[in-house]
This record gives sequence, structure tokens and C-alpha cells, in this order.
Amino acid sequence: MFPEAVTAAYTAAQAHRAALARDFAARAEQTATRLARHPHTAGRPQELTVGQCARYRIGIHRHLGDLDTALAAARRLQSETLPTAERRARGATDTARTLFDAGDAAAAFAQPSAPRSVFEPKLPPSLP
Repeated sequence: MFPEAVTAAYTAAQAHRAALARDFAARAEQTATRLARHPHTAGRPQELTVGQCARYRIGIHRHLGDLDTALAAARRLQSETLPTAERRARGATDTARTLFDAGDAAAAFAQPSAPRSVFEPKLPPSLP
């Protein structure tokens, strides 16, 4: 179970399947913790980390409508542990969206690295 577990958790959250989302997220975190104790030494980057799981938790709980838990996950996230600028920006974006949904627009706009597109309404794709 590698990055697919957190993707499955996020997908389950988007489908409002809370128990399944939490189960996949917990399994991913357990796997990431186990991998961290026994890192791969062949020079390949680790595909699933505890930090990545924490970043996903923000979006998972936001999609489930549990903004307090999403904000708690955002406070625990240590962005410097994320391996790329894109993942750090995604963490800031997810945090900004959660803050915005919670009614704290000022804090949402203050998020570093969060693109302004966070605050634009999502439009459904156009049909031909």
C-alpha cells in the first residue's frame, strides 16, 4: 500500500464515505510510519511519507465536512517535511480552502504559497 492508499482515502472522502476514507487514511499512515523505520537505501525517494499522509488528512476531513479536524491536521502539518515545492503548495492550498470554508477569509488569503485560484468558484466542465 503506497500512495494509492491516500488517494483512495481522498476519493472516498469526496464520495462522502467517511468510514472508508478514515480507514484508508489510517492504513496509509501506518504504512508510512513502518516505512520510515526501515527506509529504502537504494537512493530512491520514499513514495509514501508521514508528512504526505498529514497533508492528505486536511483535504480528506474538509471533504467530509469536518473542518475542525481538517484545521487540526493543518496545524500539525510540517511543510518542510514534504519533498517538493508542489506538495508544499498543495498543503497551503488545502489549508487555505479549509480556512475559507470555515469563514476565516483573512487567514485563508494569508496562506503562503496558496494560489489565488483557491478562492475562485469551481465551474463544472463545459459540455460540447
